[in-house]
Amino acid sequence: LKALNTKLETGYYNTMGRLQESEARFRNLFKNNHSAMLIIDADSQLIIDTNPAAETFYGWTKEELRSKRISDINQMPEDQIRKEIKAALLEQRNCSNFTHLLSNGQIREVEVHSSPIQFGSTRCLFSIVHDVTERNLTQKKIEESEQRFRELFDHIKTGVAVYSSPDDGKSFTLTDLNHHGLKLTNKKKEEVLGKELSSIFPEAKNIG
Repeated sequence: LKALNTKLETGYYNTMGRLQESEARFRNLFKNNHSAMLIIDADSQLIIDTNPAAETFYGWTKEELRSKRISDINQMPEDQIRKEIKAALLEQRNCSNFTHLLSNGQIREVEVHSSPIQFGSTRCLFSIVHDVTERNLTQKKIEESEQRFRELFDHIKTGVAVYSSPDDGKSFTLTDLNHHGLKLTNKKKEEVLGKELSSIFPEAKNIG
């Protein structure tokens, strides 16, 4: 019996040791990561822990952040925030896009990756926050530029074709054709795109 108790105690201490090592690794990752990280009480929405990167990003101290609910930062309506939290807890969604308030009043667009964790006896979300404001702004500018090009392309009063050559100039594949060019073919766009250019415009055989 004494030997059994000793074996059980050894197993218990080994398990506790591994648990402490795991918690230490998580704490080290949490503290030293360059991405903003939050641990949020899923029921009260209180922020119960933050890493230094989050304090730098939001501009509030750890104590100030821990006095806030995520709804104080997330600009989404609170009923929608509750739905997002529920979806994250059920692991139906682990990545969402929001707008978050900073201490200086700025609103930043963020991409948040969340997963459920147990923090003591509290159901929580572990959230990693990425600032995607500049990325989204760049994407918007690209889309606006493409829209301007498309409007110009379609309104030019002459046929304009865009084509590519998959074999270094031996043949040419039609990849786009503007509105006036389609009129010249008497075909629909889906009937000409992807076709050999010379099959649509025989005079194009001399290209290259």
